[in-house]
Amino acid sequence: MEEEVLETEDKIVEDPKIYDGRVVRHLTASNVKTLATCPRRFYYDSRERSKSTGPLLIGSLVHEYMEKNLTEELPQSIDMTGLKVTDWVSFYKAYSLLQRPIEYSKERCLAVELPFEITLDNGVNVGGKIDLIYQEDGYLLINDFKTSKTALTDEDIKHDIQLKMYQLAITEIAKMTMAQREKMIEVVTDLYGPLSEMNKSFILSFDQVPNIMVALDYLWLDKRVETRYSDSQMEIFKEYLSYLWSLVTLFGDSEESFETNPDNLCYWCGHKAKCPAYNFDIKEEVSPIEKYIQYKLKAGWLDRELSELQQQLIEYAGGKPFATDTHNFSINQKEMKPINTNLAAERLGVPEASTTDQIVAALLRKIGTTDEEIFTIKYSKPYISMRKKKT
Repeated sequence: MEEEVLETEDKIVEDPKIYDGRVVRHLTASNVKTLATCPRRFYYDSRERSKSTGPLLIGSLVHEYMEKNLTEELPQSIDMTGLKVTDWVSFYKAYSLLQRPIEYSKERCLAVELPFEITLDNGVNVGGKIDLIYQEDGYLLINDFKTSKTALTDEDIKHDIQLKMYQLAITEIAKMTMAQREKMIEVVTDLYGPLSEMNKSFILSFDQVPNIMVALDYLWLDKRVETRYSDSQMEIFKEYLSYLWSLVTLFGDSEESFETNPDNLCYWCGHKAKCPAYNFDIKEEVSPIEKYIQYKLKAGWLDRELSELQQQLIEYAGGKPFATDTHNFSINQKEMKPINTNLAAERLGVPEASTTDQIVAALLRKIGTTDEEIFTIKYSKPYISMRKKKT
């Protein structure tokens, strides 16, 4: 996911806690994914909360709105308190998304934003929040709202950690004794604040696993993908969680035990400023292929840093040329003339025409099509050209 990331608030450093020798209280769908992709980020996340970003802010606004929509009367206006100027892009993206009709009725909602905190029979603590538990015709829907514009494939769904975590949580709640249910309510209230009467009622009364489906509802795409995992798949998932829990237990509070895993996504990590894998020096005494890997990673990160700085300078200069004592800077855009592929499909019957296919352009001219019709003029994003001043 290479979405534009908008940093919206300063990092909030919390008092790092240790839970029975571990850096986290529990495993969640989110931190399991992080631990699997970059253990060092998992460690940093446990020690401090990263900056909020545009995509995360959109998700938070949408989730808050959906919760209000499904549990109470909609507010006349959305509370803007605390939003900074840089949040407005994210806010309007969320606002435009929420203009779409919501197809869930309040009468069928059994729980909304349901927090859970469960110790499995293998000793693993798991936790999280389920967006929606909903009574569909013939089955119970365990649903998570998504604001991304790309849906998981059927193959991805087979291995999705979040949906498996949801199915696991619902199955475990159904097996709880009344004392365990009351204890969970006490714990999640301490963690997240008072529960709604709807959520409390669900925890206290849900005692059997009917025909359930776990789902991801992509609001941008008007698409919901559903699945149900077999008992054997869930047993394997529990074993996987047990393995990760044992690693977290073994590593304790040792930062070095949580290895780094540098890749192209490091640029978007909220902890890159202090991560040794991001701020490394090129090692000269390594093989050419190792050196190539190092340069490739550095080049990718620097490219993004440069692109971000360039946009900041363009905005700062108001799109006009500027200069320093040593350099002149101009702001330019490239003119591009891609072929109108819709026109090519309509007049020549070539729906897969390339936007740069000059043969297609020549054929269109032969049947009397003008260049103004064939080509659509577009411009690249503004970019900076730098030239050193002559001394």
